[in-house]
Formats: sequence, C-alpha cells, structure tokens
Amino acid sequence: MRNVSIIIPCYNGGRYLREAINSAMEQTYSRKQIVVVDDGSTDNSPNILKEYIPDIKIITQRNSGQPKARNSGVKASNGDFLAFLDCDDWWDKTFLEKMMDSIEDEETIGYCGWQNVGLPDGKGRPYIPPDYEENGSKIETLLRQNIWPIHAAVVSRKKFDETGGFNPEWTSGEDYDFWLRTAIKSKIVLVPEVLAFYRHHASTQITKNRFLIAKNHWLIQKDFLKREKILAAKLGRKKISVLTKGELKRTGFVCYWAGDLENARKIFRFALLKGCLHFKDLKYALPAFFPYKIHRFLLKFFR
Repeated sequence: MRNVSIIIPCYNGGRYLREAINSAMEQTYSRKQIVVVDDGSTDNSPNILKEYIPDIKIITQRNSGQPKARNSGVKASNGDFLAFLDCDDWWDKTFLEKMMDSIEDEETIGYCGWQNVGLPDGKGRPYIPPDYEENGSKIETLLRQNIWPIHAAVVSRKKFDETGGFNPEWTSGEDYDFWLRTAIKSKIVLVPEVLAFYRHHASTQITKNRFLIAKNHWLIQKDFLKREKILAAKLGRKKISVLTKGELKRTGFVCYWAGDLENARKIFRFALLKGCLHFKDLKYALPAFFPYKIHRFLLKFFR
C-alpha cells in the first residue's frame, strides 16, 4: 500500500477546521499522513490544531498565501502521493481508498466527482465530470478551464516535483495553473463518484472575486502557451483564440447576464484592452469605461 500525505493549508479557518481534519482522519485508507500548515492564523485555529496532536503534523509560518502554504506542507510531508484539502472543505470517508485504487502508478493522476455546498437557490447538485482521457479533447479541456477543484484529485510526489509545485505568483488560480502543468503530461483517470465537497460561504471567499479569477485564468493560459511552444503550434491560433480569448469573454457575459455588473465591468475592460472582444461586443464593453451609475442607466437600452 502506498503512502499518501494530506496537505491542509489554514488561514483563520477555525470555523470549519475540525470538520476538514476529521474528514482526513476518518479516511478508510490507512497509509496516510495529515500535515496542516497554519498560515499565520489570528483566530482560534492554532488552539484547534493543538487538540489533534500527535495525530497530525503542524507547520506554522507567517501568512504567505495558499500556494506557499501548500508547498510548505508538501516539503514537510513524506507521502509518495499527495492530496490537498482546504480547511473549509471535506471528503467522503472512502475518498483516498477509491482514488488510490484507480491510480496505476506515479505517472497517473486520479480525479473524482464533487459537490458545491452552500450555494443559494438550490444550486450545487452533485457533479461527476467526463472521462477527459477518453473523450478525445483532454488538452483543449485542460486549457479552457480548471477541470476539478483542488481536493478532487490525487497526484504523486514525483509529478509535483517535476512541475515545481504551486506558483506563489498567482493569488488566484494557482490550482488551475498547477493542474494544467501537471495533468497535461500525465495520464488522468476518473473515479465516477462524488467524493469531494466544496463549501461556499462568506463573501470574502476568493471564488466571489470573478474578475481576479478570470484575469489570472487568462494570464495563466498565456504563460503556459508561451512555455509550451510545440503544444501551442499543434493547437493553432484559431483554436487558442477560442480557448483563451473566448473563455475570458464568456466569463464576462456570465457575470453580466447574472446581474453581477461589478465583475462584468472589470472583465469587459480587461478583455477589450487585451484585444479579446469583437466589434459586436462593444455595446457591452464600452459602457464599462463609464462611471457605474451611468452604466446602469445605459442598461435600460442595451439589455
């Protein structure tokens, strides 16, 4: 049986921290190590962590952000395989067992279905993603979007080391960047069950900042394609434009039609300045350069 290290970064996550740690401890897979990185918490997280000594390994550092916290956790761990669990999320107790059963070797990444919990209006149904290795569009799908949340996959330490871990340059989208660089050159295998649960909560959660997510997503795509010249040539300019510019524009319109004008305005401005919009899009993009109140007034004519 192969060893798995579970890396849990925590910054002021005391409200849900016990649930995350318990979820890791209750895994039916026995060969596991739990490493929690206290990333400069100022709430009761440090006291909660003390309750779990000696069952978990605790790393304490100054607040440096999730990419550096995850990297620190990996550095302090000893598992041959790695699983990442944020301090406000949780797993089904069979997550590790079923994921490790699916993983053939160190070149394979296992991923599973998940559920977003806490969304309004009854949203967040359980979701099982496609088998990206079988549907023939793996590269395009990986480049277009983040195909699974951080805690819905297991990767080997070997693959982690080969790609250099999480890039601390990204304050958002670091998991997309990591999985893009890692999965594009790995075999990925689907466990067709919902085993990971992502909690949506306070407005300060990074997923609420759609502009930052969209901006970093586009920048990560550009950075990746700049380094992977052979892959970029294979895809061709037209396909790359659809996957990059098209995805940025799509996100802007998702925000716009959902009534999230604040993020839509920022995305449209960024997309226009980066040459990602067509002439027909200008009636939506140009008003984004006007003051917010004027833009809202103009919506009466453009929507």
